[in-house]
Parts: sequence; structure tokens; C-alpha cells
Amino acid sequence: MSLCYSAVFFCLMQILMEFLMPLAVVYQNRVDFEILKDNPADIDCVLDLIKRTIQRQGISEYFIILGDSVAYSGPGGPEQSVSRYMNDMASSRGLPPVFNLAVPAAQVGDFYTLLLKLEEKGISTDNVIINVIYGGFVKRDPRPPVVYWFYRDLQRLDPGAYNAVRNHLDQAKVAETGEKPGGVKERIGEFLQYEVFPLIPVLKYRDFLRDALLRKAGVPRNTGDARPWYEKPYLPDLLKQDEYQRLFSPEPVTLDDTNPNVFFLRKIAEHERGKNLFVFMSPVNSELMKEEVSKPGYKQNMNNINAFMGQLARDYSFHYRDLSDAIPQELFADHLHLISPGYERLAKILWDWVVAAS
Repeated sequence: MSLCYSAVFFCLMQILMEFLMPLAVVYQNRVDFEILKDNPADIDCVLDLIKRTIQRQGISEYFIILGDSVAYSGPGGPEQSVSRYMNDMASSRGLPPVFNLAVPAAQVGDFYTLLLKLEEKGISTDNVIINVIYGGFVKRDPRPPVVYWFYRDLQRLDPGAYNAVRNHLDQAKVAETGEKPGGVKERIGEFLQYEVFPLIPVLKYRDFLRDALLRKAGVPRNTGDARPWYEKPYLPDLLKQDEYQRLFSPEPVTLDDTNPNVFFLRKIAEHERGKNLFVFMSPVNSELMKEEVSKPGYKQNMNNINAFMGQLARDYSFHYRDLSDAIPQELFADHLHLISPGYERLAKILWDWVVAAS
């Protein structure tokens, strides 16, 4: 009998945990990358609690931010994120709230997959803001994969799109890890993460609960070096490494569907047709990257990318804006990312743009 009572108590506790879990455990102005990077399946915890918050608070209109580390707003903590500043402005100006689902290292294929996941969860994508970067358009070697985090969800939600880029994803994985995708260990891990753990709340939220205990114990979080770029003497040498130089490659870019970035941008545009989609080219520190951005090949590529994005925006009726020169150089933390006042400036630019387009 006691075993029966214990089982009933355990089940009740699971139900209560799922029902009472506060959004702040999994989301504070943005997703928690330190958790998500080790288990991308945890994004479902975030989406489920955002949906519940929207329903409970009766929020009828809101914006979703999708993007990479720029929209995520690193380095620095969540209190200096562009979404935090946008929400502060929204409160004072009577504008809709913002939910930031940007993930560092995310690619355009991840943005598209998240749109599909939001739709699946019943979270509106009527108002979406997306950041892109020049480096997303340059030739991949084959890294980074165009779907960096959420390829398993893409395979389930849009098998056609997944199969269209599968060879690229497989090659990128082999280049990055030295292992072929789909091994037994990987399949078992994915089965547990995506099929088993979500059924048991104490396992579903285990990464967030563990992190909450660590924070309670005073264990520091890694938020990166949030100082301005000119206070970081190590940056010039660091940015000469191939992985950073690739982001500013002057080699001619191909702007058709053989480019995975273009392929998924079209998928996004089609998915968001008739909705309020805003896509912006991320700011660039042209002082720190003076040598790279002054090359004729880079300039020509940027002109071509802007022309392509402008035409795509007209074809699918969304909004595109090049913000590569929109932020003063002193407000950068490095080549692409901003310091806190820079993200505050970006938040104002975005809200002014959205309001003007409404």
C-alpha cells in the first residue's frame, strides 16, 4: 500500500511541478545559453513556459526575436540584452512585450526551425525580428552547419528541407567532431532527451533545476568579457584566426538556393508571408575590422547581399534594413557584439523601425 501511495505522490508532484514552474527558472530576458548549449532539447522547456505565460497573462500581441549571439546580446548578462531594453521601452511606450529566443552560434536554418516549433506549440509568429550577419552568406567549409542546434527538430518538422541540406549537415558534423552522425550513442541520447525526459517534469527541467541550485550556492556564471573592444589588447590577434576571418571573407558570395543561407531565408520568408517580419543586418565594428571591411570583395558582397535581401523583402512583403553602420564604434565589445549601451541603442533603433513600419 505504501508503494502505491508513493507512486501517487510522485505523480502528483510531477503534475504540480509542470503546472507551477515559473518562467524565470528557464528564461530571464533571453534563453540561458550556458544550459542550452549542452542540451538543445531544453528549448522546449522555454517554449512551453513562454506559452503558459502568454496564456495566463492574456497577452494578445508580442514580438519574437530570433538570431545568433548578436540578438542574444553577448557578452554580458541578461540584464544588458537587447530584449531587456526593448521590454523596458515597451512598458513606457505601450508597445507589445518581446521574447528573445536568439541562441549564440545559431544559423538561419535554426531560425526557420524555431519558427516551425513556435507554430507547433501554438505560439504566434505574427511579429518576428531576426538578425543576420555577413558571415552567414559566405561559403561554408563545410562548417558551420546551416542548422547548428535544432537539426533534429528540422528533420521531424520539415523532412524535405532537412533532406535538402542533409549532406551539408553530415559533412559539417564530420569536420567538427570527426564522427559520422547517427551513431548508436547519439541515437540513444536523442531518444532520452526528446522522447523520455519530456514526459517526466523532474527530468524535463533537471538542467534548469541544477543550475538554480548552483546559482543559489553562489557559483559564478560565465558571461564573457563585456568590456569595450578598445580595452581588450588581445582582440586584434584573436580576430586574425581563420574562424573570424571567414566571417569577413572577400570571396564572391553565391546568392541562390545552392547557398544554404539563401535556401533557409526563402523558407523563412515563405513561412512569414503576410506577417510582420523584420530582418536586419547586424552592426559591424568597422574600426576594429577596418582592413577586412575595406576590401573591394567585401564591399561588393555587401552590396549584393543588400540588393538580394531588398528584393526578397519586396517579393515576400517583409521589412529588411542594413544596420551594419548603425552603432557608434565605441559601443562595441568586439567585431560584432556590443556593450550594454550599444544594445540599448540597438533596442531603440529596432522599436523606432517597427513603429514606423506599423
